[in-house]
Amino acid sequence: MVIKWLRAILSSSKKLIGTDHLGNKYFEEVRASGKIQRSIQNDTKHEDYSAGHIPLQWEAWIRGKRKDAPTLQEIEEQARYTSTVLRRAAIKTKEDDKKQAIAYADGLIAKERPSDNTPAKQALSRNVDTNLHATTGTSYQPDAWSPAAVNSDTKTKYEPESWTPGNNITGYIKNLSPMKSRI
Repeated sequence: MVIKWLRAILSSSKKLIGTDHLGNKYFEEVRASGKIQRSIQNDTKHEDYSAGHIPLQWEAWIRGKRKDAPTLQEIEEQARYTSTVLRRAAIKTKEDDKKQAIAYADGLIAKERPSDNTPAKQALSRNVDTNLHATTGTSYQPDAWSPAAVNSDTKTKYEPESWTPGNNITGYIKNLSPMKSRI
């Protein structure tokens, strides 16, 4: 007990493992139980945190998904790769836009609606009556429907047969009596 207490006091200092290009500092601390706890020190409040405040390699190290802390070279390689992918995506987007313009000019495709002119945005921009039960016109009116009047001359009204227990039992027994004679 005393040894664990002394170990906790002596080894409670945090060890600086590294920093990144955003100014974040990464620490490692050995707990009294022998478990290693990794942490970060930065100026970002918990409420203001969003993706990208910590490089992916450092986040993997903090969560224990990688054993060794990332190097600056590794983070720079990932940044170069990301910028290359974004640049290639921009080039492909321009090429696709050119191909669509040619196809539209040839009459092969129709132009897409602008994103501001979608039916959902148009419906939201209109002054829509929220009381669906009081609407008029050809729009959907859930309480306004009633069944059409049925002409008694052309169609007969359906009425189910009346059922009595005796009728079905006697019919069942009548059907059984020929079977008994066969046996």
